[in-house]
Amino acid sequence: MKSNNSTNTLTFKLWKYFITYAILIFVILWFMQVIFLQSYYSKMKKNEVVRLSNEIEREYIKGNYAETVDKIAYKNASAIVLFDLSGNIIYASSGNNMISGTNLQVPTRPLSINIEEVIEKMNNSSNKTISYTVKLDKLKTEIYIYGRKIENSNVCFCIASSIDPVDATTNVLKSQLIYVTAISLFVSIIVSIFLSRRISYPIKEMTDTASKLAKGNYDIEFKKAGYKEIDELADTLNYATKELAETDKVRKELIANVSHDLKTPLTMIKAYSEMIRDLSRR
Repeated sequence: MKSNNSTNTLTFKLWKYFITYAILIFVILWFMQVIFLQSYYSKMKKNEVVRLSNEIEREYIKGNYAETVDKIAYKNASAIVLFDLSGNIIYASSGNNMISGTNLQVPTRPLSINIEEVIEKMNNSSNKTISYTVKLDKLKTEIYIYGRKIENSNVCFCIASSIDPVDATTNVLKSQLIYVTAISLFVSIIVSIFLSRRISYPIKEMTDTASKLAKGNYDIEFKKAGYKEIDELADTLNYATKELAETDKVRKELIANVSHDLKTPLTMIKAYSEMIRDLSRR
């Protein structure tokens, strides 16, 4: 009974450790998704803008850039404009009919590029590359502006892209995270119960076998479980059982020999005692 209680305690502890570890993972996952989603998204968005700018430059050099610019702008909800340092618009991702004064707007999202400001910053840049953010208080968002001069040409391009996660995307991620957490937690509980029992069962068997050994039964064998540590323990206990059996055998033989050796003189002493008693009665 004591063995079963100990095993149940071990199973419960293992189960508790597995569940605690799973919950800790989910807490970290939620913390990263909810707290650091904004900063992580912004960093990745900026890196993506730089990568896309390399693609735009390659396509412009090849001479077939319009389709690439439109595709990139649409897929990334960005505004892209190609211009020269004199302020002449060469191509705009949203179409020339969307240009109003010095501002370019894209219909997918209310983004705008101040061409005059971009050209000014470009002229003041030693490597003809600019990057900065513009806050739109009305929309409560930030726009990342990245631009540079295409090598061996007088043409520049500029990309404007929001670095705030889209609300719909954020909501989808959070709702998906709820389902993932619930399913993963359920699976973790099932797996933790299975593993805790799988690990504790061999220990329970060893405890029961050790109880038999303590009662003097040496005809037992500690079974292995397929785990290195438990197998090594089983080998050690089997060796100890063998040595105890040998020791017990030697003990019994020693007692038998001593008893035999003492039996003869005791018999003679008993005989002499009886003879003396009989003589004394005469």
